[in-house]
Amino acid sequence: MRAALSDSARTTLAAALERLIPSDDDTPGARETRVERYVTVSLAGPLLEQLPIYQRGLMALDAEARSAHGLGCAELDPNSLDGLLSRFERGDVQWPEAQEFFELLRTHAIEGFLGDPRYGGNAGGRGWTLIGFPGPRRVISNEQQQLDAPPDR
Repeated sequence: MRAALSDSARTTLAAALERLIPSDDDTPGARETRVERYVTVSLAGPLLEQLPIYQRGLMALDAEARSAHGLGCAELDPNSLDGLLSRFERGDVQWPEAQEFFELLRTHAIEGFLGDPRYGGNAGGRGWTLIGFPGPRRVISNEQQQLDAPPDR
């Protein structure tokens, strides 16, 4: 499969995703759950129609970082990158599609973090583990199918 994004765009994408879903000592984030892989694989397949806005958006994100801070997006400290992403979320940048791009990025970050691992993200089901989802079941008992059945935990 041909890569949908350039290496520099993937670097910018990974940096942005890691700020949208950061990790800490106790919980995995976008990096550990391979959210960037989910997005790039999807942009080469089922999300191909959204590739142009991603290409423009990642270029605009990096250009805004260079304009405001003299560094590429991936080189910014977490607070500066958070501020830049917030500006895109509010549409407080020169690029008119900033809010649309940010909403796509956020939506796909959540999909990659919590979706089925077979689509490239949520590596090892770690996003599911974080929210207590046991994953899909191959067999569902009659008791579990009852409307008043307590949830499994």
